[in-house]
Amino acid sequence: MPEPDIRKGMPPVKLSREEFKFIDPAFTPLKRELDAIVAAA
Repeated sequence: MPEPDIRKGMPPVKLSREEFKFIDPAFTPLKRELDAIVAAA
């Protein structure tokens, strides 16, 4: 049996602000908190 290919770490991923920010009606009550998180990120 061949040796498994072991990979460590994750490549860096950069998301645009629009990709990072998601819209889900279930989170509408938390809009202020989510906006603060997006601004900090």
